[in-house]
Amino acid sequence: MGIRPDLQERARSIISRDIESIALLQQLLAEEQQALATRDLSAINAAVHKKLECLKALDGLERERKALTAQSGLREWNRLLTAADPSLLVEWKALAVKLRELAETTATTEKIVSRARHGTQRLLALLRGQGHEATGVYDRSGRTRDQADNRPITLA
Repeated sequence: MGIRPDLQERARSIISRDIESIALLQQLLAEEQQALATRDLSAINAAVHKKLECLKALDGLERERKALTAQSGLREWNRLLTAADPSLLVEWKALAVKLRELAETTATTEKIVSRARHGTQRLLALLRGQGHEATGVYDRSGRTRDQADNRPITLA
């Protein structure tokens, strides 16, 4: 079962733009990790901004896929690709693998940011005179209150 040639070309175009966007996203994630490693704030901001634009483009492609699938009368994108050209389905499945890899890379980046944030919070707590872990003491009403000393170490 084939589909109209114009729908085939649109599907081919969407896959092609998906490939380009995912390659760009992969590059941007690598740049972001490098900027995080060197703690270059301007490079981090630039990479995040570009990454958000790339994600918006991918979101737009998702909307195009849904619209094309609905227009074709087929219920699933994979069916549309099979009807258009089975090689497109192979490319789509390869993209799915790359997306999983990007998700893993993103998770790694999130862990790096989380650890850096946690370390910064610990250092700020020490500068405020708060211990690493606050110990609670019960007051007369049975509630715990923080015994950490909130006085600054130095005076301005």
